[in-house]
Amino acid sequence: MSARPPAGFGGSKPAGASPPRQTPPAPAPARPPPFTPAAPRAPTDATLAARARVGVASIVAELAKSRARVAALEAEVEKLRAGPPPPPATPTTTITLRYASGWRDVYAHYSADGGPWTAPPGAKLQPGGDADGGDRLLTVPAARLEFVLTDGFAWDTPDPYGAKGKGGKNYIIQGPGAWRLKSGRLTRLDGEE
Repeated sequence: MSARPPAGFGGSKPAGASPPRQTPPAPAPARPPPFTPAAPRAPTDATLAARARVGVASIVAELAKSRARVAALEAEVEKLRAGPPPPPATPTTTITLRYASGWRDVYAHYSADGGPWTAPPGAKLQPGGDADGGDRLLTVPAARLEFVLTDGFAWDTPDPYGAKGKGGKNYIIQGPGAWRLKSGRLTRLDGEE
């Protein structure tokens, strides 16, 4: 015996019967469209010009900094090439006193440029190299020299008693150069006045 399938399933269809209903498949969930970046907009001429100005200005600023660094390094290299700095210059302003005297030993008790006085009897003058051997020499680094001379016992001063109204008991040289003192009179030897 053969079994029959229930109506509507397989087998023969009854006449005038409509096909079985099938439900359509559910639609797939909607997917977002794939990402596509927006097409870039072409910058305007004004935008390009502004960007160029900013770029050029920053390049110029960096170039100036670089040049300053290079100059500083070059200066350092030159210092290294030059070696240590020279010692400070010695004063070139001097007074040379030539003293005509019959004394065997002569000392100058002095104050140079308003500084402290030498301890008595003072600095010994050296033979002056003149023909008769009577002159003595003293060279002092100074622009002004106030002094008196002695042989260790007697003193040679311009006005020992202040009787001539000269206003002082010391010789004074006001200016560098070569000077001669003879018979109480100071004269400049190098032609300047």
